[in-house]
Amino acid sequence: MACMIRYDNTRKVISYAKYLYTSYYKCEIPEDYDIDHINNDRMDDRIENLQILSRTENIRKSHKQKEYVTLECPICHKMFQFEKRNLSSHPHPCCSRKCGGKYSYITAKKNGNNKEKKKHYCKQCGKEIEKYTVGKKFCSKECREENRKFKKDNNPIGMVLCGDTSYTT
Repeated sequence: MACMIRYDNTRKVISYAKYLYTSYYKCEIPEDYDIDHINNDRMDDRIENLQILSRTENIRKSHKQKEYVTLECPICHKMFQFEKRNLSSHPHPCCSRKCGGKYSYITAKKNGNNKEKKKHYCKQCGKEIEKYTVGKKFCSKECREENRKFKKDNNPIGMVLCGDTSYTT
C-alpha cells in the first residue's frame, strides 16, 4: 500500500500499482476502476504491464476459467463434461453418483474384496459371534441374561443399572 497526497492536500491509501500508474500518467482513477497487471503477475509493476479495467472486468479476469474435458461414462456410456483439474484425484470419473456407485461395486467385485471381516466376541463367554450386527455384544440370550445377573450381584455401591431400581440398597 502507498499513501498518495492529492492536489487538494487530502490523503488516500492506494495500492502500489495504482500509485505507480497515477504518478506516471498524472491522472486520477475513478472509484469503480482498478489497475490490473496484464500478465497476472502482481510482482511485475512495470508501467507497460499495468492497465485500467473496470472493477467487474478485473474480477472477471482474475477468476480462472475452469477447463473441462469431455469423457465417456464407463457405466452408461453417456458423454459428460468433467473438470480437468480433478482428473488426478478421480482417475475414472462417472457422469453421476449413481453410475459412480455402480462402478465402485463392479471394480470391487472384479478385484475381490480382500478385506477380512472383523471378528466380534461375546462379552460373557468369549465365543465368536457368528451373525454380528452393530451393537450386538453377546452370542445368545443366555449369555446376556447371565451378564445382567452378574452385574446385579456385583453392584458394590448399590448403583442403579439400566434404570432398574428394584435391587438397590
